[in-house]
Amino acid sequence: MQTTVLTSVTSQLLVANATALVSTTAKTIVGSSTTTFLNPGTWLLSGMVSFILAATTTTTVLAGGFSTTTNTIATGEDTGLTSLAGATLATGAATYDLVVMPYIVTVLAQGATYFLVARATFATSTMTACGTLNAIQISP
Repeated sequence: MQTTVLTSVTSQLLVANATALVSTTAKTIVGSSTTTFLNPGTWLLSGMVSFILAATTTTTVLAGGFSTTTNTIATGEDTGLTSLAGATLATGAATYDLVVMPYIVTVLAQGATYFLVARATFATSTMTACGTLNAIQISP
């Protein structure tokens, strides 16, 4: 009988190190300095992005997703993209947590690095973001 050892990977950017966002521009939150390299196999990705608003910031879109390219948020079906949009989604000093839709990926023989990426549309003031990317291998 063959025994397969499956693994999990967690990478995070803490609130103390939250990165500044530029309105409407995708920004890598987890993966650039905290590499999330996945070995070959099938993986379940999950994540959460925390958007931290300054006192007078107004927000109309919050988005998070997974990508194999830094500072690029994937779009389309089956990308794990999660977004919230509204006339005025959020205003004022607060933190909004966005759970990114779980996503299953098949990593080929050479392996792959995945990133947690955020994008927000906001005005008046500033916004930072931090988050966590979890990857659980579900088959070799």
